[in-house]
Amino acid sequence: MAEEKGTSSDSVDKLDVREEEEQADDPYGDDSRKTVEEPEGESADETKPLGGDDESAGTSSKLNEEGEGEAAPPVPPKDEEHPKKGPSAGQKFVLSETGVEVYVSQHSVPKTKKLVILLTNSLGIASPNNMKLADLYSDKMDCPVIMPDLFDKDPIPTSGVVVDDDEPPETQEDGSALLNFFKNRAAGAVKGFLDEMWMAKHTYERTYPTLAATVAEIVEVFKPSSVAVIGYSFGGRYVMQLLEDHENNEWSSDEDLITVGASVHPSLLTVQDFGHVAKPLYFVSAADDEMLPDKLLSQGFDQLRRNKVDFDYLTISGERLPHGFAVPDDYPETLVGDRPYEVIDKVVEWISQRM
Repeated sequence: MAEEKGTSSDSVDKLDVREEEEQADDPYGDDSRKTVEEPEGESADETKPLGGDDESAGTSSKLNEEGEGEAAPPVPPKDEEHPKKGPSAGQKFVLSETGVEVYVSQHSVPKTKKLVILLTNSLGIASPNNMKLADLYSDKMDCPVIMPDLFDKDPIPTSGVVVDDDEPPETQEDGSALLNFFKNRAAGAVKGFLDEMWMAKHTYERTYPTLAATVAEIVEVFKPSSVAVIGYSFGGRYVMQLLEDHENNEWSSDEDLITVGASVHPSLLTVQDFGHVAKPLYFVSAADDEMLPDKLLSQGFDQLRRNKVDFDYLTISGERLPHGFAVPDDYPETLVGDRPYEVIDKVVEWISQRM
């Protein structure tokens, strides 16, 4: 595997929300809710923060970090290099003003007032893998991670989808048949891919105003000193919008608290989206991603350079990776290897240096 890398230059007050009761036999159940006030700084779980070593921008290197971290109860203790599959560690709430449901992952009493807002792929906050992704970021960055529902309880449908890691289809030596199996599956509704009928209900014009109001309420409730936004696939495009300068953004009329962002294999991206970015951006993609053609990325990065934006990009090349590869457990390890955890470590390292 080769990697191309380039560069151009945090406390909860009182939360008047409804909490989803956890079911003993279903950690992701949501049969009932109740109105609660969340005491400041309260957390049942505690883990150790993890960080990354500094790395000079503009150089080429091999990805070799391990995705380490102690899993918080009720996940069994870690005894391998990556967390085992298991229940998520956070809770779901409904914000009182916007009515938007959010998943909140906070493993320990935060030592800082930093905050991460995680924007999901089109599988949304109902996806166990997305919840555990938020848990990983909260663990590694030692701060709350808030993951809002971007789709008003309407994530992309995935009924009938089966991913079999044990008996993959017959494949050519170069693995292209296996890749096409994942890329071109029925209706494209796999791993946060895009279905046309679903997309018609979740356009930019409908999604962004709600997201902007949601971000404003999250900031009001949690009162962070600084905010990072991280987006995967569908959510990746909206990171670009939230990284506008203070004069142009819509989400806050008082303070400009978003300081940095990361967009991981974004979908539906346009060259114009790059023009919104005024704050530090980390951009991750796989080579030969049909949703992110070379021409689009070249023009977009040129736009960032012209606007003198502090940005860095990571292109994982030399391997055939499907779009959406960077969410742990969304694809079999035989297909994506350790790449999801390596991306998380890179994002954490880069963002932590700028918050």
